[in-house]
Amino acid sequence: MDKYYHFTSLNNFNSIMQFGLIPQSGFRSYSIQDKDCGVFLSKGIKNSIQMFSHILNYYLKIVGIEGTEIIKECKNDIQRYNPGYTFMIDECNLTIKRIEDVRNCGSFQNYLGGSPCLLTIEGIKVEDESQPDNCCYNDIIPPSNIKIIALRNKYSNFYIYDLEAILAYYMNFFNINDYSDDAKDDVKKLYSYRNYSYNEYEIIEIPILNFKQDYNNEKTLTLS
Repeated sequence: MDKYYHFTSLNNFNSIMQFGLIPQSGFRSYSIQDKDCGVFLSKGIKNSIQMFSHILNYYLKIVGIEGTEIIKECKNDIQRYNPGYTFMIDECNLTIKRIEDVRNCGSFQNYLGGSPCLLTIEGIKVEDESQPDNCCYNDIIPPSNIKIIALRNKYSNFYIYDLEAILAYYMNFFNINDYSDDAKDDVKKLYSYRNYSYNEYEIIEIPILNFKQDYNNEKTLTLS
């Protein structure tokens, strides 16, 4: 059975441990005008790295010059439309609001929900895998199928749950030519995060039903 990966926030763990992953259309979907309702997964860790790179670069564009230019264009369009074009005016205002909502997150980690981490899911089969870096699963995924990934320091026994640090660890097993041409530009930027040596770390997967976060034995590493 295939292994899938899912980004989430540690803030969601109490709910996931009790109910599992429930199909929904969340804030990130709203921010890109994706109205699909589901649990969004990546098939395989390479595709998860690719999805993360797309999300990161979308965020950087929206908080950067490109987002400012879109807002400027929308405001100019609103001024040009007469009152009879209510639908177009509403669309412009919604676009402006989506961009401002993303910017109000204040950071990429907050855009991902705060304290983002990586889950593995097994024992399911996604019907449509035409986009393996962004599969939509439409049923509830029970807690028994879910594990959280951590980096464990072999010597100090510290655990790292930080999503960026874990993906940077996995990047050591791939190179840029492993990705399709249309993904390379985004992934190239992400590869600049590989500034850490993880020889002293190993990947472990903790069943979410067994997870109890020990804040005194956690090392959070944010890459920049």
